[in-house]
Amino acid sequence: MLLEKIVKTTNKKEMILEKLREAKVPLVMYGAGSYALDVMKFLDRNGITVDAISVDAKYLTTTNTPRWNGLRITPIESINREYNNFNIIIGFSDYRIARSQLKSILGVNEIFFIDAPDSLEFFDYQYIVDHLEDFEFTYNLLQDQLSKDTFIAYINAKISGQPDGLYDLVDREQYFTDLVPLASNEVFVDCGAYIGDTILEFVKRTKGGYRKIYAFEPDAKNYLELEQTVTKDEIKHVQLYNKGCWHSKTTLRFSPNANMTSLISDKGDFTVDVETIDNVVDSKRVTFIKMDIEGSELSALRGAETTISKSKPKLAICVYHKPEDLISIPQYINSIVPEYKFFLRHHQFISWETVLYAIPPYEK
Repeated sequence: MLLEKIVKTTNKKEMILEKLREAKVPLVMYGAGSYALDVMKFLDRNGITVDAISVDAKYLTTTNTPRWNGLRITPIESINREYNNFNIIIGFSDYRIARSQLKSILGVNEIFFIDAPDSLEFFDYQYIVDHLEDFEFTYNLLQDQLSKDTFIAYINAKISGQPDGLYDLVDREQYFTDLVPLASNEVFVDCGAYIGDTILEFVKRTKGGYRKIYAFEPDAKNYLELEQTVTKDEIKHVQLYNKGCWHSKTTLRFSPNANMTSLISDKGDFTVDVETIDNVVDSKRVTFIKMDIEGSELSALRGAETTISKSKPKLAICVYHKPEDLISIPQYINSIVPEYKFFLRHHQFISWETVLYAIPPYEK
């Protein structure tokens, strides 16, 4: 029974926050990249201040004193010259590596790690109980044991706030796994093209032998870099859209973060045009659709219903942005094309980058 595999515990994020609030020693962030910034914002929202930033000395190559987010960066190897006793919070996703590197640092009181610090609670055990039939339906759709193990590990990571079970299941080949064979006639739709990283990998994997690329990126700054990528790398047969993907053609509120987390949001300070895939592509010729659009995946799939039903393309759809995505997205795809074979893979050390692969029967 599915419920027997689900942990019944308290999310450790709140416990960590409480410890940090009660701590009488400085807090040092180990890391200065995008994940560290997410952790910093999460801590700030919860009233916790980071006192110092540290990275490995080998990353500090400038003669000037480097700064990050307003704080001076200190080599982790010498942070104990500033503090005799301090806590460390890990600011990058490979937290196991980080912990092993911190073992030799003198003065460390406790080491903390917060998984996917976008919110305090994602879902809890009761959420699974309340939606058990839907979770069991999705679980039974999955075609192999790795998918089922990933499904359970992802749920448990979100409930507990600790992604240890996912860590050992990471597949570093995101989107272009062995589940997704690529041919010379591919018509690729990239929803959430960012600055072109996935497009570059697609072109590399197909050796340039594809038919067409449609790329959607709503963030203006990202879109500019996407254009530059296409020009610099002389990518052919590509159509770019400075728009988001949605279930209808309209204009929506938008939060542009100039990174991979820009998203459609009612709280956004800007507006963005959105379009349906069905309105843009040749619905009979699409072979592969990828979506990583910060929670808008289900709406975008609804706007691609004709394309999916006619072309039956390979699908790589992120299902980690909202609590309901893990159940609503596979159920919707299954309702359009029941013949799809479903696989789940996880591509990051934390509980982000969990992708549902829907493979048409003639592919797998």
